[in-house]
Amino acid sequence: MRHGLTDEFRILVHPVVLGQGRPLFEAPDVLMDLGLEGTRTFGNGVVQLNYSSDRGA
Repeated sequence: MRHGLTDEFRILVHPVVLGQGRPLFEAPDVLMDLGLEGTRTFGNGVVQLNYSSDRGA
């Protein structure tokens, strides 16, 4: 991320309560302009979130 080499994130969200949760990135020092490109829901309740950076490519 720091070098601008990440184009896409695919994040899986599991429907389990774990207290207050955990941050996805520890103290991020890079800000990215991400857009939600799509989602997919699986039968077990897991949701996949697809984010991509808008680089104008």
